[in-house]
Amino acid sequence: MKNPAWPPHAKFHNGQTILMGIGLGALTFVFLFGSGPPGLRNLLPPTGTASLYWISMVLAPMFPGTAWNDPEFRASTPRSLGMHPQRLLAYVVLGLLIVALLFAVQSP
Repeated sequence: MKNPAWPPHAKFHNGQTILMGIGLGALTFVFLFGSGPPGLRNLLPPTGTASLYWISMVLAPMFPGTAWNDPEFRASTPRSLGMHPQRLLAYVVLGLLIVALLFAVQSP
C-alpha cells in the first residue's frame, strides 16, 4: 500500500485482499465456535473457510504477470527454505489446517 509505484487500482485490490482475510477469519471463528460439538462434521466449514485465503495466495502466481514481490524488492526479501516468506507461511498454515482435520478424523 505504501509503494508509490503502485497505481490506485493495485492498491484497491490490496485493500480488498486485506478485508477478505479479515472477513474469512471472522467467519471461521463464527463457524468454529458456533457450530456445536467438536467433530469432523462441524470442523469442515471453518477449516474450508480458513483455507480459502491461503489457497488463493498459493494459486495467485498462476496468473500472467504476477510475482510474490515487486522486482525492486526481490533482492532484499529474505527467503527461508528458498521460498518467499508469504509462500512459506501459506504452506505452514495450510499444513496446520490439514493436521487439524486429521486429528478430527481420528477423534471418536
